[in-house]
Amino acid sequence: MRVWLLLLATAALAAQDYRALPTGAPPAQLAAEIREALQSRGVKIVDPNRFTFCEVWLREAPVSEGTSAEEALKAGGLPEGALAGAIRFASPGADRYGRGFGPGIYTLRALPGDSLLMIKAEDDRSLSPPDTERLEALSRKVSRTDAPALLRLVSGAAGPSPRLRMSRDGEWTLHLTLGETPVALLVVGVAK
Repeated sequence: MRVWLLLLATAALAAQDYRALPTGAPPAQLAAEIREALQSRGVKIVDPNRFTFCEVWLREAPVSEGTSAEEALKAGGLPEGALAGAIRFASPGADRYGRGFGPGIYTLRALPGDSLLMIKAEDDRSLSPPDTERLEALSRKVSRTDAPALLRLVSGAAGPSPRLRMSRDGEWTLHLTLGETPVALLVVGVAK
């Protein structure tokens, strides 16, 4: 029991060394239509040596005509296929189910509930989403498995943004805004 508590405390201290900081404009590798829908400045997560683990750019405007992100999240999730943002990983990572993927730039598309599909930027060139079956097929290319690569997006608490939090379960959530709505994006860890 003592060893477990020590490991948990060490992990919590290590996580405190990671920081969420502002970063620049969305990458040029994203389609122009997608770049224009994103916030002009993103957020990066850096380690104690200033190595950038990932960068995130969420959508600036409402995710669908007349619906704010807050309304959509309260109603059970963003509209299926809606662009939520983009993420760049500098090194290999894993999705919320532990499925690995390589470094690169990915768009984030909504599935029902709290899941976001990761799609390689070169495969997602339009603000309008393809049908769900096509999106899932594109996401399976990311995870290199029979299952799509998924991140988790949930309503966040009001407070300073951006900020990085580590849960007791070792999950790291990045708290930022989607439009003007506080959200939390699971960037490291396996969702329960």
